[in-house]
Amino acid sequence: MTHTDLAALQLGPKLGDGGQGAVYELAGKPNVVFKRYHSPGDPSLSVASLEALIAMRGRLAHAGRPVDEWAAWPSS
Repeated sequence: MTHTDLAALQLGPKLGDGGQGAVYELAGKPNVVFKRYHSPGDPSLSVASLEALIAMRGRLAHAGRPVDEWAAWPSS
């Protein structure tokens, strides 16, 4: 998984806030959002789970990706 220096991110407006965290626009990066988790130590938010989610999208056929039009998807 690729690591990003969080201090280098320029957060835009908050788009939403839910059970796991808050989602923000990223300044200068259209169609990209940043999710800040409320509790990074939460065992239900494991690195392995996020890596599996990233890999799952890669296995979808292009025709099976309509979710890309309405959902934020993690990337490595």
